[in-house]
Amino acid sequence: SGKQGQLCTGAFVGEQLWSVVKHFVERKQLSSALYALGALTEYYENDTDSTSTLYKTYFTTSIVQISLGDIVAAEKTYMEKHLQSDSYLPTDECRIAEDMIRAVKDFDSDKVESLKKERKVNNMDVFVRNLVMEITSGGKVGGIKSSKSKPKPTPAPAPKKPAPDAAADDDDDDDDKELEEAMADLGAELDGVDVGDDDVDEDDDEIDLT
Repeated sequence: SGKQGQLCTGAFVGEQLWSVVKHFVERKQLSSALYALGALTEYYENDTDSTSTLYKTYFTTSIVQISLGDIVAAEKTYMEKHLQSDSYLPTDECRIAEDMIRAVKDFDSDKVESLKKERKVNNMDVFVRNLVMEITSGGKVGGIKSSKSKPKPTPAPAPKKPAPDAAADDDDDDDDKELEEAMADLGAELDGVDVGDDDVDEDDDEIDLT
């Protein structure tokens, strides 16, 4: 489709989407991270020059699904989607993802801990490695913001901070503004893209990926 073509040719879309994944994973907003990973997967599957990045995306998708406590979805995505790429099969990412899924299913804590020490895991992006380190033999990690949880009441507006804190506030505002701008740039390109995760509640987070 035309929109898919835009997604596959837009400059730096892959890097921007990876930054979005990083943002959500670091904040334990894993349902939104999974949604962004779906778009990122489609982007890299249409870019034959980005196989190593695609494998990283596959692996991260497996880890996020495990961390959400959905081992069934993790296994299904791995078997029905990731293994359709023949070139993914001999990679360390593929082997570790499969072993981690099996270890979590079997509640094999020794195997889980052993996989955390793999060199390939240690060479992953810090936010991916940190998520792997939080996985237990039961799968789900703590602190996840789930779309099924009840919304927290909105706190009353805080009084304006005195001048000494103004600089720090400006830095936080700049970070939020930068992310919002990146999301706005991606909005048109992501619109209508099938990310393969219909279960994600798009109201899960404050930032709407569509």
